[in-house]
Amino acid sequence: MPRRVVRGRSATGDVRITIAHLSDQHLSEIGTRERRVAELLAQSPPSVLLITGDSIDREGKLQVLDAFLAQLDPRLPKFAVLGNWEYFGGVDVPGLSGTYERHNCRLLINESARERIGGAELLVTGLDDWLAGEPDVQAALGSTSPHPNHVLLAHCPVQRDLLGVGRIADLPERDG
Repeated sequence: MPRRVVRGRSATGDVRITIAHLSDQHLSEIGTRERRVAELLAQSPPSVLLITGDSIDREGKLQVLDAFLAQLDPRLPKFAVLGNWEYFGGVDVPGLSGTYERHNCRLLINESARERIGGAELLVTGLDDWLAGEPDVQAALGSTSPHPNHVLLAHCPVQRDLLGVGRIADLPERDG
């Protein structure tokens, strides 16, 4: 489970923000791996948990995601985006969003949200999936202005690669 510690800026100086990141879990049951991830998050609690899609890949697995998230600290702020398999598997997106919400997790689909962490503000922007969704960078950023503590969540590596070569506003249109 990758972790990244960053220094956030606040009015009173630097703030340590620990980010835990989960992606491509494809949850089908709560087994040893899922319990171990929950244990690691409890042993060394992050400031925020970011989930970049493919948490589940079939319509009937919302209850497994619910059970997994129930193992995590309910106070831990969490943000998620969709992956291609939530779409390919026919997952009920409103139901998914409701499941996340019950566990202090906000599903971001082409939108941004702010979270206060230790006196600093973290801006989290979530893009819809590149392959199966309809990512819209302009909608995601809305009226946000440049922010020193800004994290962009996207499931598909193509988005990362494209965003790395130019400004976010220069992201090309998808084919199809």
